[in-house]
Amino acid sequence: MRLGLAVVDPALDSADIARQIAWFKAQKMVDAEVDAEKIIDKSFVPDRPTNPK
Repeated sequence: MRLGLAVVDPALDSADIARQIAWFKAQKMVDAEVDAEKIIDKSFVPDRPTNPK
């Protein structure tokens, strides 16, 4: 506790997940049909804004 508490951002970065899926597709590690928008359930956590202020 002397160092303090870590700040945790509960937002989901779906843009980064989509970028990672694109990389896995390029490496032929996942099927081409995999779509981030279809596999991410955003009802659990808020999505991180694309351009935070």
